[in-house]
Order: sequence, then structure tokens, then C-alpha cells
Amino acid sequence: MFSTVYPQWCPVFMYMYVYIYTYICMYIYIHLYYVYTYVCIYICIFLYYLYYFWHRLQENVTAVLTSSPTDVLSHVAIRARSQGVLLATCFDDAALSSIKQLQGKNVRLDVDATGAVTATETAAPAAAADPKQGAKLPPLKIPKPKKASAWALRESEFGAGLVGGKSGNLATLRGKLPDSIAVPASVALPFGTFERVLKDGVNKEAAAAVAELQNQLATAKGVPPALAELRQTVATQLQPPDGFQEEVASQAEQGGLITPGDWSQGSDKWAHAWSAICQVWASKWNDRAWLSRKARGVADADLFMACLLQQVVPAQYAFVVHTANPISKQKGETFGEVVMGMGEALVGNYPGRALSFSSAPGQKAGVQLISLPSKRLGLYTTAATTIIARSDSNGEDLEAFAGAGLYDSIPFPALEEQPIDYATDGLLWDSAFQQQILQGLVDLGKSVEDAFDGVPQDIEGVYSDGKFTVVQSRPQVL
Repeated sequence: MFSTVYPQWCPVFMYMYVYIYTYICMYIYIHLYYVYTYVCIYICIFLYYLYYFWHRLQENVTAVLTSSPTDVLSHVAIRARSQGVLLATCFDDAALSSIKQLQGKNVRLDVDATGAVTATETAAPAAAADPKQGAKLPPLKIPKPKKASAWALRESEFGAGLVGGKSGNLATLRGKLPDSIAVPASVALPFGTFERVLKDGVNKEAAAAVAELQNQLATAKGVPPALAELRQTVATQLQPPDGFQEEVASQAEQGGLITPGDWSQGSDKWAHAWSAICQVWASKWNDRAWLSRKARGVADADLFMACLLQQVVPAQYAFVVHTANPISKQKGETFGEVVMGMGEALVGNYPGRALSFSSAPGQKAGVQLISLPSKRLGLYTTAATTIIARSDSNGEDLEAFAGAGLYDSIPFPALEEQPIDYATDGLLWDSAFQQQILQGLVDLGKSVEDAFDGVPQDIEGVYSDGKFTVVQSRPQVL
């Protein structure tokens, strides 16, 4: 076709043009690929070293400074404060560069009441302001659970020693909160359920494999491969004993979590529920959880994992509220963070910042807005019914030990990531609505704290259709 319009040499020219164009495109693509690869490698290196220092050398680390935003009420930040480790973000490249110049020198880090951090060189090793910093963590005593004969318990049966703090605290809140604050429906698989399932004849081979892998952990150092093998075995190789599915499904139906027949034997929905339950049990051997127990002198045999099955309320906003300021330790001064969508983006410290606020007694200007949100992605549930299987061990949510995020919680179906549209969200652009939500969270915190006799609380929940729902509350570790 080209030769009928252009001279005869044009086809040759066009072939050369296509060749050169293709070469240039491949050149650009390859270079962009290598740039992307190097960026990914550097990110992985950063995350590896953060993981290495946080999980493997936590007894010797007193501070972790990073340029990445860290939500103050994320699980990793809560664990850091609980263990006396300073976890701070520096947004000023020049300031972070100057701190890096102090490598190999003695450095003192001071934190003021607002959370601002200053670093100065000292002539001698700096004394820790917090006696927990730099010291070996004391042994953790965890309560011994009671034996339960049922596979699943209704909320009215959540007794002390049968389930963990998540389940027990939700049962305590039922009936003690104003009508404007809801508590989702839930049932629980009590302590000892996993051990009973493992001992059942249907799981004989899996039990032998688990026993062998646990023996390998007894003398292991660092992060042994046996941990990953244990998680894989428990998450994928177990089968429910006779009668297990029928009892759990019946309790879930009576508790209002599901409609009759949803978890029938052999159904996809039951398969998803069983998989989520097993993944929660398997999280007993998460690297971070196992290393944390080892550091605190808790034997694997002493850690029991209940599983809380809870309705997921589709969220417009999710929040974490501390009824005592986590930085200044001031009781009665509320501090909170809010994200669009489900709370896993907040507690899991997804990239970007959450909206944060505070409120002190007698504060005349209302609730103080501290930062605006910048997370690019939110998590949402799109299914008609979503359930979350939540870890509820006897080694977390204790008055002296938060253990936030050590063990896994598994929503099913899985939550979906979606881009956040801040341009039209009333929480940012409608000041009256913003104050209404934030003041509502302050009032919610007071109501929950009152339900626990004035003990400061770490509260998680959602806002949807004009109503707040509390999905979890634990004693706040100060």
C-alpha cells in the first residue's frame, strides 16, 4: 500500500523506522524496568532491616527512626511503646541525614509532650528515660485457660478462662453502651478447640507432623524454617472432626452471623470459614509472635488460641481511639486516628497517614485536628455478608501486655483494595460533619472507658450509616 503513494524506497525506510522505534522503546522499557527493580530492592532491603531489628534484636534496640509515615495507633507502634522502643518518623530529609551522620556515636533522643523528637550527640551512653528501654524484657505471666466441652460458644457463654480478651470484652460491652453505639454479633471457638481438633483421629498425620516440627523449635535459633512449615501444616492439613461443622454453623446461625444453610457441609462458604479458622490457629507460629513469646519466656504449650467469629460491618470510616494520650500518657486526654474504609489499613500501617485528632478535658476549641489523611488505598467489603475470624489468645489484650497484631485475623471473603476519593469526602471538607464525627469518637471513648470502670481503653471500631460500632476494646498499656 505504501509503494502506491510514496516512492519505492519508502517500504525500506518504514522497516528501518519500525526497527529503530522498536529499539528505542525496548531501551526505555529495559531501563525503566531496572529502575523499578532497584527501587523494589531498596524497599525490600529497608523492610528486611526494619523486620530484622524489630523482631530478632528487639532486646537490644531502643529506637527505630524511619522516613516512612507510621500511624501512631497502628499495631506495630502500639507494640513498640509497650516494649519501651521509640518508633518515630522523620519527614525532614535534612534532619534525618544529620542523624545518620551520628553513626557510631552516642546519641540521646528526647520526646516532648507533643511527640516531637530531638536527637543530640552525647559524650557517654545516654541513659534511657524509660526504664524498659534497652533492658531485657521481664517474663510474661499469662492466665491458664479453662477446659471447654463445646466446639463453639454464644456470646452469653463467653466466660473468663474460656475465651480471650477480645471476646470477653465485647460481651462486657453488650448492654452497657448508649443505643447510638453498636456491638457486632459474634460467636467464639474457646480455648483448647485447636488442641482437641489436632488430637482427633482424622488429623493423626497432621498431629505427628506438628509434634515433630515443635520439637525442632525447642533448640532453634533465629527464625527457624520449622515455623513456616508449622503454619503451612496447620493452615492447610487439618480436617474438622465429626460434629464440628454442625455445631459451629448452628451457633453462628443462632448468633445472627449467618443465615440458615450458609455453612452447610461441603459448601464453599463453609470451606472459607474453616480455612480462616485454621489460619488463625496457624498464626500461633507467626515469626513475630514466636519471637515475642521467646523474649518474654512464654512456652508454646502455654499459649492457647481461641477464635472469635464476628460480623464485619461495612465501614465508611474506621477508627482507633485511645482514652489516654499514648504519647504523653495523660489520662482523660483522648487521642484517635481515622481512615476511610476498614480498619485493617490503619492497624496494619498501610502507606500514608491517617486522620488524627486529640481532645483534652476543658479544651475550649473543641476536638483538635492534628493531621489529615493521605492513604492512597482503602479496604472495603463488597460481599453481602462478610465474617472475620479473629485471633483471641490468652497471651494478648492483657493489662500489662497489649500484644497488638501479634496473631492474625482473617476476613472472608477477603477485603478489596480501592482508591480513596478525598475530593468529595465530608470528613475533610465539611467542618460541621468533621467535628460531629470526632466529638462522637471522644464521647464513644468515654462511654467504653466507663464500661470498664475507668480503665483507659484501646478501642477499634467503624462508622457507617450514621452509627458507630465498637469491634474491639482492650486495656490500654501506658
